[in-house]
Amino acid sequence: MIHVYTGNGKGKTTAGIGQALRAAGHGYKAEIIQFAKAERGGEYNIIKKVFKGKKIDINQFGSGKYLIPGNIDNKDIEKAEAGMKYAEKALKSKQTKVIVLDEINVVLHYGLLKIDTVKKIISKYRKIKEIILTGQSCPDGIIKIADYVTEMKEVKHPFKKGIKARRGIEY
Repeated sequence: MIHVYTGNGKGKTTAGIGQALRAAGHGYKAEIIQFAKAERGGEYNIIKKVFKGKKIDINQFGSGKYLIPGNIDNKDIEKAEAGMKYAEKALKSKQTKVIVLDEINVVLHYGLLKIDTVKKIISKYRKIKEIILTGQSCPDGIIKIADYVTEMKEVKHPFKKGIKARRGIEY
């Protein structure tokens, strides 16, 4: 099935990774593909250290900068395309049960990948894989084909008080 975690609230990546952990706990292989990310956050570090690519693997396809209008270039597009190519390989793998496409909604929102292409790819595997898409601004075309859609809604966040992201909590 296709799962979507979207919205402006905290917890989208955490929910996707939690789903991968749950699957691994039942003996399934999970693959986490992080789009638009190149920093080695806490989840990346622990998954690489503990799982060593066995039950859960995580790989990043980002240029190292935040995606915002006017700041997107060919390198961002190339990284997104490489991430989707890697995702297709994971979807084809008989060993992999759960695929988390972390921050792909943002990549789609900014047009780094074509929505119709991603829809076609994930629809092909939806009956044999659990496919999880995370990130803000999930396109309507993805929401329409999804089986689960959860919107994380920000009610209150310390960032609004000037508190910066904290290591081990927000990243």
